[in-house]
Amino acid sequence: MTRREHRADAEIVFEAVLERDGAEAFLTLPDRATAPGMARTVEGMIDGLPFTAVARVGPGGRRLPVREDLRRRVRKEVGESVTVRMWPMSR
Repeated sequence: MTRREHRADAEIVFEAVLERDGAEAFLTLPDRATAPGMARTVEGMIDGLPFTAVARVGPGGRRLPVREDLRRRVRKEVGESVTVRMWPMSR
């Protein structure tokens, strides 16, 4: 599936604050994005720029890592809020 082929009803949109744990920056996913059986690999957009990532379980829930190059392109630092649109991919 390409970004243009995603089902609209599978889209999850939310605001999140960039956080850091050691060297990794991440977003904590909201409950609606962590339903049982949901694929761990997602693609989407952060502030309008595309990404693909693997969500992981960490303290406080499921986390979505945000690479440094993407943070630079959206011009956001840890502690700032971003808009996320994402779609689960196949498992």
